[in-house]
Amino acid sequence: MKKLSLLGIVIILCYFIISSCNKDKINNNTTLDCTIVDSTNTYDLRIKSIMDINCATAGCHNTTSASATVILDNYNSTKDALATKNVLCAMKYETNCIPMPPSGKLNDTIINYINCWKEAGYPR
Repeated sequence: MKKLSLLGIVIILCYFIISSCNKDKINNNTTLDCTIVDSTNTYDLRIKSIMDINCATAGCHNTTSASATVILDNYNSTKDALATKNVLCAMKYETNCIPMPPSGKLNDTIINYINCWKEAGYPR
């Protein structure tokens, strides 16, 4: 009887663990909402730190490395990369783009900040 109870508990736990993984799936079609972004969504106040931490690191998209000729460590290069290259496509892990960063998709809030910065005309 104890074995059946233990087996039942294990099955229930496995069910909850597996079903909770569905919430972690990447949604490539996330609707981005710029109405929640405030005036601090500028390059100097927000975007630069996002890029420095996630993209413009040694061996990746800084001036020294310039992986795939994409530089994301200064205002002009970041603006140019978002305007002329598939940077947002890569960050959203969309089909036909090389997913970036390769360590895992950025959360939707960060992608939203970057997209809204672009939509607002790249405020400095």
